[in-house]
Formats: sequence, structure tokens, C-alpha cells
Amino acid sequence: MDELEFYDDAPFLEHAPFLRTMIANPNHIACHTLEKEAQFVPGLDSTLCGSRSGANAVAVWQILHRYGSEGWMAKMKGLWNTSNDLCELLDEMNIPYTRNKHLNIVTMRSGYFSEELAHKYELVADSYEKGVSWWKIVIMPHVKQRFIDDFLNEVKVDPLYLQTLYTSSNSSLVNGNEP
Repeated sequence: MDELEFYDDAPFLEHAPFLRTMIANPNHIACHTLEKEAQFVPGLDSTLCGSRSGANAVAVWQILHRYGSEGWMAKMKGLWNTSNDLCELLDEMNIPYTRNKHLNIVTMRSGYFSEELAHKYELVADSYEKGVSWWKIVIMPHVKQRFIDDFLNEVKVDPLYLQTLYTSSNSSLVNGNEP
């Protein structure tokens, strides 16, 4: 691990403060700030001052203060190992995914399991306004291996996954390849 990369939203990782401000706006002043651009957030995003307000800097300071750099690196290695294990299981199941090997985020193409299953396991969609193209799993300290195993076991019996297995085995036969 020569290169060190942090997950962009450090406050969500572990015991770090997340700074937010609530502004009462009874007269709907500045309602033009509602954004449709953040489609990964259900509804309209009404951030008034940008989403990277310095909370990450405070969060990283808190994390390093609590664990020290070696302690945090050990925790991140655990997250990376869990992410690697998830990717190996997805490979076995032939579910396409994308992942930067230094991050704890695994992005899977939609169509291999139902949206209901994705919502049950709180996966994050690329868009809540249009059709979902991919689902994201962020491996964090509270995401345990049993949770991942339960999710993948449910995927294995999901009708969409079974249909992709059937379709891919038939397409390989059509191409003259044995399954």
C-alpha cells in the first residue's frame, strides 16, 4: 500500500464529527438553490454552501487523534481486506463491478438483483431520479462480513440474478462455447 487514499466522506467512517447547519427559511428565501444535479440523493439537494465545507478536515483530525496514524491504517487495511473479499465473491458470482483497489467502495452494475434487495441492504444508487445504472456498497467499520454474506446469499436466489445466470449460460451455448 504505497499509495494512501482516503474515502472522501471521512465523517461516515468512524467516530468522527459531522458538521451540519440547519437554517430556518419560513419565507422560502433562496429556494432557487435546490439542485437536481445530485441525483444520488433522493429528492432535491438543498445545500446552500457546497457539500465539502471543511467537515472532512475536522473528521480526519478526529480520526487521527483517536486512533493515531498506525491505528487508522490498521483499521483501513481491515476495510480494504473486506472489500477485496467482497470482490472475490462477486467474481465467483459473475457480477460486474468496479473498484479502485485502494478504496473501500465497490460499485456493481444494476440488473443483477432487485431494487428491493438493494434498498433492504441500504446500497446507494447512482440516481434516484432516473433509472438506476449501478449500486454502490461502501465498506465501513459497522459493515460486518455476516451482513455481506446475507446480502450475497439473497442475491443468489433473487429472480434477476437467476435470470442473468440462465441468459449467460444460454448465450454461451449459442456462441458454441460450453458453459
